[in-house]
Amino acid sequence: MPTVIALDVSLSMSQPVVLPDVTEEYQRKHLANHGINAFLDYLSSFYKLEFVSLIAFSYLWEQLSAFTRDYSLIRAALNKVEAFSKTCIETALNGIKTVISDEWNHSSCQPWCRGWVLDVGEQGGELFTLDGPISFKSVEDAFIRLAEKYYSPFCGTLSCGNFVCPVHLFPKPEPYIRQMDDGLETHTVTDKLEIIGFIDIKDIGSPPTVARHLVLPKSTKDRGAADKDKENKSGKSEEEDETLDEGKTPSFTVLLHGSLKVESMVAVTRVQEDWYGMIYSWADSKKKSNLMLALFEPGQNAIPWIGPFDNLTSCKEYLPEVIYSDEEKKSPFPVRPTDKRSYAQSCVVWIKPSGLQSDIQKVLRHARKLPDKLQQFYKELNRTRRAALSFGFLELLEAMAAMLERECRLLPGTAHPDAALQLTHAASALRSEVARDVTKTIMALHTNFASGSSA
Repeated sequence: MPTVIALDVSLSMSQPVVLPDVTEEYQRKHLANHGINAFLDYLSSFYKLEFVSLIAFSYLWEQLSAFTRDYSLIRAALNKVEAFSKTCIETALNGIKTVISDEWNHSSCQPWCRGWVLDVGEQGGELFTLDGPISFKSVEDAFIRLAEKYYSPFCGTLSCGNFVCPVHLFPKPEPYIRQMDDGLETHTVTDKLEIIGFIDIKDIGSPPTVARHLVLPKSTKDRGAADKDKENKSGKSEEEDETLDEGKTPSFTVLLHGSLKVESMVAVTRVQEDWYGMIYSWADSKKKSNLMLALFEPGQNAIPWIGPFDNLTSCKEYLPEVIYSDEEKKSPFPVRPTDKRSYAQSCVVWIKPSGLQSDIQKVLRHARKLPDKLQQFYKELNRTRRAALSFGFLELLEAMAAMLERECRLLPGTAHPDAALQLTHAASALRSEVARDVTKTIMALHTNFASGSSA
């Protein structure tokens, strides 16, 4: 998520501040600039891919720097800040909303109740205060505490067989919380990412994901800010030497990225017990591509057409030419479900009155063609009866019984004798206790009349 720094430039920021053991005169804005610079130094060392923007606000707001990863532009903009009138926090919030919407999302923001605004991010928010008296050190510590909590890099290891590579994930994966029947369930990405297999992109398609992260090789110079200023014997800084060595050091992520891109495959990765994702090559332009990790919903059946992840195995254990064949378009995917899906059978939908009316008319049409439509009549009768029981619409049973009795009375004199018997039997069955049991079926009445014979 991009970061917006909102700097108060009201007259109150020009108020002098008395600092211990300091003879020079400083103002509040000098302390704010020092804290922002400390925050940017932290991002430069540990969170270089974060986009940062700077806005200044008082009674109005102004964007001093657009979203950028070049933090020197932010520092330069800090030196050009001027003082204005009184402080207005609402102005700052409107400015933040505007710059984020213009840069990252062109759709208008949905209205929210004010009481829920801080809860949208599901992080609760936090207020960082100074420890001890006001000083440059205490201000810097407050900004560093904020950065270490919300901008600490995710470091882990990516393994595939005997290959092991330290990696960074950007942005840092947040715990995934979902509502279950028995309460909230929290899933956290572990620091051990294990590739369990590879699969063609055409087979996995575009599965639903909950998050996406860049996969970056961990730099050998990530040893903490304390060591970054040390000098080598040759006179070059340690950072410069390590930068030169990094281009010569083989990395498994580079091998993986190139292989996935050429073979048009993805790597199925386990990020936690019973939580999986896929690593793939993603191109944001024609010339540049990145290694991405997309996280699925936790669970074995996150992708229905792939099936449970524990059931996946290497095709080399079988005959690959029998399972896969581009010419004959053979593939083990999609996996056919064991249960019958709702769209594979007729389901009763009574959202609108027309749906109920259509089902009742279907029963009556078969009733008027008895005994020729005997099997169809009882099939539709039981289907409508079970739907009424499922919806708790018990009054429909009595109404259907009354309609069948009416159809019996309206039968013409040339009607088959079995028709009247079946209609009377069905009406009586709908009023019985058996009709209220969804597991029971109303069966046709056995008579001595031959179906279709004349009276």
